[in-house]
Amino acid sequence: MLYVLEWWLRLPWPPPVRATWLRAMGADIGPGARIHRCALINLEVAGFASLSVGAEAHVGPECILDLASPISIGARATLSPGVTVLTHSDPGHSAVAADHPRATGPVVIEADAWVGSRAVILHGIRIGARAVVGAGAVVTRDVAGGTTVAGVPARPLPAGTPAEDAAQDPATKPQRRRRRKASSSDAT
Repeated sequence: MLYVLEWWLRLPWPPPVRATWLRAMGADIGPGARIHRCALINLEVAGFASLSVGAEAHVGPECILDLASPISIGARATLSPGVTVLTHSDPGHSAVAADHPRATGPVVIEADAWVGSRAVILHGIRIGARAVVGAGAVVTRDVAGGTTVAGVPARPLPAGTPAEDAAQDPATKPQRRRRRKASSSDAT
């Protein structure tokens, strides 16, 4: 039944209506929170009660929220489109399960944090207040409040880095090529 309700939430409801439905299903949703169409997975563990979204927080479209353990999104925090929040890892019955057993842990995203599009946050992570996670980053360690991180795995960027530059790890940022001036010998 939980997955039927989750499917119902994926219908094109306006975000305030989706927030109302989530409240009715047991999630703790603050006033003014905007929750776009997203996937809520692993509901069989605790249902919608594992989700807490603070006042005026924003969960963008196509986010994936894994509710195997609690997820707490603070007031005014923003999850941009396509963010994945995982609260567990489990190789199943694979041969690697002996070396990598199932692990779970809550994810906390504190007030005023901003998670860029398509970022992945792994289980047991805390993202501090006013932290910025660049687009496409994979967060494998806690992020201190006020810190900007980017890359795979996510690493802190120098203080003062503009948020729009956090989308790309400086180590992998493409270098601009200088145009070679045409010389008289090039014209033949």
